[in-house]
Amino acid sequence: MNCYICNRKPGPGGTRYHVKAAVGICHNCGVGVCIEHSYRALEPGSPLLCPSCAELLVGKEAKRAQAQENLQPA
Repeated sequence: MNCYICNRKPGPGGTRYHVKAAVGICHNCGVGVCIEHSYRALEPGSPLLCPSCAELLVGKEAKRAQAQENLQPA
């Protein structure tokens, strides 16, 4: 299986030599990702994500942290 993101980028001179093998599949959307295009949090058991799904997750976590901060008594 090849990395979906590497496969979509045009290579130099139209070649496909730059396409890397996938190391896993995104837990959220299911595309194959190489080591360069994968994201995994440091916690054990965290899911493997593609860059776009990881960006969405980080945004959600930031919003959640901000909401918890607003709920804390001053």
